[in-house]
Amino acid sequence: MVAPSNFHQQQALEAWIDQYIDAGGAPNLWIDIVGPTTVRIGTPSKYYVSFGNNGNIDVYGIPIWLRGIPTTASCHIVSGELLPSVPPAPYKY
Repeated sequence: MVAPSNFHQQQALEAWIDQYIDAGGAPNLWIDIVGPTTVRIGTPSKYYVSFGNNGNIDVYGIPIWLRGIPTTASCHIVSGELLPSVPPAPYKY
């Protein structure tokens, strides 16, 4: 970025920043778990877990814990994608 050389360039730069750059912000994480409210012993049940971030700040490596599953139950991921827990490399200009 080149520093403005006069007052009018400084004003134009500040107006551009105000229009295109959000100051601050925060992550806004959400999770949805969809499936039956009760299950029958010995009968497999499917639950769908969706999650995301509606905020304007990226977050990485957020763990998800599912509680209330009996220790005698067997659980596994049928399909899904594990996302990287580290941010991607910054874009080079």
